[in-house]
Amino acid sequence: MGILHCKESALPLPVQIIISKRGKQKPEAVRLVNEVCTRARTTQETPQQILAEVVSEAHANVAALLPRKDSLKRSIRAMRKVGNMPRLPQTIDQLNIPQEFREINIDGTLHQFLLWDSGIEANRILMFGTRQNLHLLFRSEEWFADGTFSSAPALFQQLYTIHVVHGGLVIPALYALLPNKTKATYQRMLQHIKAFDEEFPNIEKTGCFFHLSQSVWRKVQNEGLTARYQNDHEFSRWIRMIPSLAFLPPDRVTQSFEDLLDDPDFPQEALPIANYFEDTYIGRINRRGRQAPLFPIQFWNVYQRTLNGQHRTNNDVEGWHRSFQETCGSLFPNIYRFINCLKRQQGLHNFEMVQILAGNAPTARNKK
Repeated sequence: MGILHCKESALPLPVQIIISKRGKQKPEAVRLVNEVCTRARTTQETPQQILAEVVSEAHANVAALLPRKDSLKRSIRAMRKVGNMPRLPQTIDQLNIPQEFREINIDGTLHQFLLWDSGIEANRILMFGTRQNLHLLFRSEEWFADGTFSSAPALFQQLYTIHVVHGGLVIPALYALLPNKTKATYQRMLQHIKAFDEEFPNIEKTGCFFHLSQSVWRKVQNEGLTARYQNDHEFSRWIRMIPSLAFLPPDRVTQSFEDLLDDPDFPQEALPIANYFEDTYIGRINRRGRQAPLFPIQFWNVYQRTLNGQHRTNNDVEGWHRSFQETCGSLFPNIYRFINCLKRQQGLHNFEMVQILAGNAPTARNKK
């Protein structure tokens, strides 16, 4: 029998894990135990998750040398207790972010990863990224932004990311944790990175055609017209023509919308959808012409972007959010596990950027 101490442990006390036998498989068993130690120190994964990741695929001869599963779990918990891992905060103003979660290792060198912390307050905002990310962000003419709620850690309501096109790929440049989704919070975030109207007036803000189409589809569902849409080809064609106005030159959109409604074949059952679209995206007629819509035509129109071969939807960004959620392995992870997942994801994007510089960029998907 032998006693193994976790290699290169930063813990003030050694954690002993007993290897029950000697043999040629022992080096692999030692490697696996060291990986368990590393994950226990540097992640907030549960003991079960650590063991599932590290030892689940071990060869039978190696698995026979390892301690029992319950012993490994006890060692993980003891390691964290000795190592004084941060306790999970109960409120956002109790959140303490140790230095190891503020930095990211890039090519063996620690770099700042927590770019901005608004401070201890109820509406706290955290912003993560790297200096290289910021360089790409401010050099890019196109930004793609989206938020998700399921991947945000407890105490925060939303993970909001801003992405750029680099080497034909859409990659994240900035990750922000937001306490709510109010206009004031978004303004604070954008003001801090010196973006959009005030500091960068030439950056074009555009909506997403996919979201435009989805908003019309939700209205169809809310009006109880789902079956009619799915079973009546002619009816669905009229409905699809409404968001398709986005592909016309902006100065032709309003007149084309009016022509659509004036067509004698336009189905009366579709009027609630048309009225919703008019209020939200065209502007309701009043004595002075039309009132301002919630989303101006220039915001959701994709005519020029289509001619320029630019992206018309946020599908790449939404795909990233789904992938990130899979990386975290659960909904609403705790804050420390979330940051570690974010650092792993950033490491993957660092690899992609190096590949691009080396001329080995992954195949970019078609623009949508």
